[in-house]
Amino acid sequence: MLRRSIGWLVAGLALTAVPALRAGLYDPAPADPTLTSLHKGQDVPYEIFRDALVGAVRAADPAQSGRPPRKTLLDRRTALLSKRLEQLTPNELNELAVIQLRLRDVDAAIETLKRAESQNPRDFWTLTTLGTAYQTRGQLSEAARYLEAAQDFPPAEKWLESMGLSHAWLQKLERAQLKLLRLRQREGQLRPARGQRPSTEVDELFPVKFVGASGHYEPGKIADEEKAKLPPDAIAVVQQLLLWTPEDTRLYWLLGELYNARGDLTSADAIFEECVWSRRYNAEPLREHRLIVKEAIKAQAPPPAPPPEDWKPTTNKLVIVGVVAGLVLLALGYYQARELFRVVFRRRSSTPPSKRG
Repeated sequence: MLRRSIGWLVAGLALTAVPALRAGLYDPAPADPTLTSLHKGQDVPYEIFRDALVGAVRAADPAQSGRPPRKTLLDRRTALLSKRLEQLTPNELNELAVIQLRLRDVDAAIETLKRAESQNPRDFWTLTTLGTAYQTRGQLSEAARYLEAAQDFPPAEKWLESMGLSHAWLQKLERAQLKLLRLRQREGQLRPARGQRPSTEVDELFPVKFVGASGHYEPGKIADEEKAKLPPDAIAVVQQLLLWTPEDTRLYWLLGELYNARGDLTSADAIFEECVWSRRYNAEPLREHRLIVKEAIKAQAPPPAPPPEDWKPTTNKLVIVGVVAGLVLLALGYYQARELFRVVFRRRSSTPPSKRG
């Protein structure tokens, strides 16, 4: 489900934890123009995406209350709450709930959404945002129920136009998000004792193995038969899912693998580096892939320029310079003495014998 804005885990949750996946958030506020292509199903350059991801984190950080985007959200919440909740329309209630979720006021968001649901129990926006709220709480079964119900009541074209979305792209994102939720649910049932340990594999959001023709991991490529399994908009899908859940390091790792499969080693390296060090995701395959990609980048780099010749005096250099200078001086002295001798000889030769001493 495509949202223009982002939510993340409750403040204080460690990035190393494996979070429950949340749905996206539809925000009616004007979209970031740098993400226009993403709303149309086309991925954005990694540098632009990274800035948007940082903005998503700041929106949920109470320490950022005096700065946008969090301050903007707080001002919008204040404006909506200036009315009584009973006076808000369903659309206004949904907008308020989206803001509350982005600010991580989950209980207030659910209360707001329940009011909207009582007014229109078949509203797509209300149902999918309730799914978001329950996933944020970790109530995955309840979240799945609302997300599946939302698919039975597709939004009107007028609403899609107001959000700048196409129905086909919206459906693709909804299905990808729900698939990821079910994958996480299944893992939790199969490995209930794993606790907060990070998974050692990327999510199987796409039926692909990230290996080269050799059957092993390779930098900048995957086998042709595996690459054929990837949809052309795979990176765009994962970018949007991450903007909904910017703290999901495992999903971020998947994005890095997609960049590597595309041949974008620089973006893959930046993501792997952040996952391992900034986010402290301790998965052995991730660390191995990081090293493989980093070595490939080093191998592609042009050889370093030779260092400038060091003219700092050394003993050998001083000896050589001294000998050369001595020979030059000796030669000059020789020629000067010879010339002086010639001058004196000429003078004596030109002086009459009577005047010589």
